Amino acid sequence: MSVILKKVWEVTKGSIVALVVFASVAQAGTWEMVKNYPEGGCVEIPADTMCLSACAFGWLKASKRINRGVVGFHLPYDPKTKQSSIADQLVARNFMFERGYLMLWNELKETTPSDFVFMASDRTWSGNWRESRGNLKVISDPRGLKTC
Repeated sequence: MSVILKKVWEVTKGSIVALVVFASVAQAGTWEMVKNYPEGGCVEIPADTMCLSACAFGWLKASKRINRGVVGFHLPYDPKTKQSSIADQLVARNFMFERGYLMLWNELKETTPSDFVFMASDRTWSGNWRESRGNLKVISDPRGLKTC
């Protein structure tokens, strides 16, 4: 059993009913996370752009993705508590898995909510976005993505 599933089992105290409720909340969270993002089609991150946070998940939602700049993912967390819950993590993991980017999740789960995993030119690295951005334009809203 994976570590995440063990944690979910602990959180739900082994209750099947609690597990179903937990899964329903996670599904609702998935919908909230992606409902306003570009759906399908081709989405491009321009060369002078760093696409972060919600923008990165919007890029993943496209059916064709072009990354000429930098795309950054952070561990999902509750902005009020600054904590990453298991439900948030499961939602992000499932979202990445469904789009063929589970390898990103494997790097992402080792970060904290303030750290990012970046992708550019077929390389991946972790760090703080402020230190990594250089003079790139930062987009955090997926509606700012360029269609192609």
